[in-house]
Amino acid sequence: MYKEIWEQFDFSNIQDMLDGIFKQSGINFSDLVETLLSGRNLNLNDILRAFGDLFWGELLTQRKALLGIIAIAVFAGIFRAVADVFDSHQIADMSYYSMFLLLFTMLVRTFSETAEVGTDAVLKLTDFMKALIPAYSLGIGLASGEAGAAAFSSIALFVIYLATEFIRGFLFPMIHIYVVLALINHMAGGEYLRQAAELLKTFIQFLSKTMIGIAVGVNFIQGMIAPVIDSARRGFVVKAFSAIPGIGGAADSVVEVAVSAAILVKNSVGIAGALILVLIAAVPAIKIAACFLMYKVTAALLGPIAHRNIAAGVSEVGEGALMLLKSVMTALLLFLITIAIIMVSSGH
Repeated sequence: MYKEIWEQFDFSNIQDMLDGIFKQSGINFSDLVETLLSGRNLNLNDILRAFGDLFWGELLTQRKALLGIIAIAVFAGIFRAVADVFDSHQIADMSYYSMFLLLFTMLVRTFSETAEVGTDAVLKLTDFMKALIPAYSLGIGLASGEAGAAAFSSIALFVIYLATEFIRGFLFPMIHIYVVLALINHMAGGEYLRQAAELLKTFIQFLSKTMIGIAVGVNFIQGMIAPVIDSARRGFVVKAFSAIPGIGGAADSVVEVAVSAAILVKNSVGIAGALILVLIAAVPAIKIAACFLMYKVTAALLGPIAHRNIAAGVSEVGEGALMLLKSVMTALLLFLITIAIIMVSSGH
């Protein structure tokens, strides 16, 4: 029965999206759904090994920037030490702040590149979710009813709006401002803008948690209402057929088998979509995590050999990279929560 239902799905838009995202990886959405339908185990060893290679490769890529930051910081520390030795240290101070400004420019540039990775990740997640909506809505409509399909479409579009407008269009610029404020603060001595930077950081964290709460609440409410409406409609149809003499019992059995097959297909499409979302987010998340580790390791190495404000500034850029990583994970979590709640609520 599920093969007849399976043939009604068109994954061409999803596959075109995957071909554009993963290039030559050979990921096929139809094959993935068919694997889940057949109950075969997925081979994740090669994927995990590729992610590990990507992480270490990204660390090696960032090595040049790390060495450049350390070299500039060491020279700035030398100028600072010279300034402390002599009574007239105007030239040494100017040299120190020139080196700090050079370091500031380098850190902002590398962080901007990291932020572009996060922005691109959120954009790819939203594009894939847009491509998934028609296919998954069809599965929900067959398994549950039109109310469930309409609920998923509206919720998915709302979550896409959250990810696009708030995470990519608002949170990311706020994180960028936080990093610039933190660097200026440490360049000026470490106290002038500290409270403003901490307030902005707290605000960013609050918004991230609020978005997750809103998404869960909206999904939960829709997940309770839509299935009840569809269940009532389906029950009315089944009872109407059951009242027909001679075919009532058979009609009831056919409806139950068809609904069970539709739920199986719908859940397979949902799980496949969730797996693809994780894969889309994994590559940029690994790159951002490698940058975060690079900044933190650099700050730790600079602690004993450079001025404390320099080490603290590099560490703050690492905090900015961590906030970028959390924002990407928030976008991923919004979509996974939407799929999971709709999958569970429309499976009855």
